[in-house]
Amino acid sequence: MKKMSDKQSTESKSSDDFFIKINVDQKITKKELFSLISKSVANQKKLSQKEIFKSLQAREQVKNTSFGNGIAFPHIILEENVIPNLIICKLAQKIDEWKCPDSTAVDTCFILLISRKSQKNSPRIKRLIKIFRKFADKNVISKISQCQTAEEIEKYL
Repeated sequence: MKKMSDKQSTESKSSDDFFIKINVDQKITKKELFSLISKSVANQKKLSQKEIFKSLQAREQVKNTSFGNGIAFPHIILEENVIPNLIICKLAQKIDEWKCPDSTAVDTCFILLISRKSQKNSPRIKRLIKIFRKFADKNVISKISQCQTAEEIEKYL
């Protein structure tokens, strides 16, 4: 198996710095994905990679964050103040070990990055809520499931 540093991935931010987009081109495990996300977010936001990884793992241990149609909603909830973001991660290959309730394997993640101190009425939190409400629409889920990149997914949100 290749080391994480050998994994092929690309990262970008949206023009308004709300979305962080990650595309993973090679087969990857859930643990490797969480490590990749942790490294990316830590570098972009100047945060602790270890704390980010711990937060992702802790939430996943409470309950599997998979949703259905190959989509999962992991969380990064930190004690320190952070500007809320939504990380869109699109995988070229499904993570076979990470199953959704409908038995599909995860290939798309929407990772919530917030602080425990985030204000519920802040514009960014309101925007996150508005985006997550879209996932109640089966047509949105269907379109997102057909997207090949994080950039394509951003267009539907």
